[in-house]
Amino acid sequence: MKKLDTDGLITRLRFQKDEWPKTAFKKLHQAFPKLLALDAHCCRHLHIANFTSDLCPLLESFEYHWASSAGCAESDILQFLTGRNILKRLDMRMLQNVSDVLLNKLPNHCPELEELVLDGKLNGITSKGLFDLVAALPRLRILVLQQPSYIGNMPHIAPFPQRAGLEIVCAIESHHQQDNFLCGSASLRKSIINPGIR
Repeated sequence: MKKLDTDGLITRLRFQKDEWPKTAFKKLHQAFPKLLALDAHCCRHLHIANFTSDLCPLLESFEYHWASSAGCAESDILQFLTGRNILKRLDMRMLQNVSDVLLNKLPNHCPELEELVLDGKLNGITSKGLFDLVAALPRLRILVLQQPSYIGNMPHIAPFPQRAGLEIVCAIESHHQQDNFLCGSASLRKSIINPGIR
């Protein structure tokens, strides 16, 4: 991997490797020192906690779709996010048992976040956690919630804070859930779509 980017001109990568050794991120940093975007959505056993902010410190976008695999507990995700203060896009799917702890700490670690995708078993996340997240991230423009029926207290969720420029996208199982989610918020109704994530 060392000789792949001798000029430092490669800034975006997509990997489809199944298994990542724990030293892979250090090698990635050495090979691609100016990496801005990493799409590792097909990789498994990523051990994301080893991807600390001193490795690829210019990273602005991270995508990972096998967050249910080993090495991706909520504490591992928080370890990865620590110090990622220029991260603008985070897309994590197949999450397992994440909670408001992640949402509460996310704005401190990633204050520049503009797009957030959360997918999986979100039963540890509450409506208050989501509202606080939106309020704490003024640059957030897209919030995608896949399978939001897993969110705690979903049937009683209150309207999201109204903010110009914020688009909320949900893949919701039924129109009944969708109505409960919106709670009559006409300003957000046009932003919600049902078919799923892009």
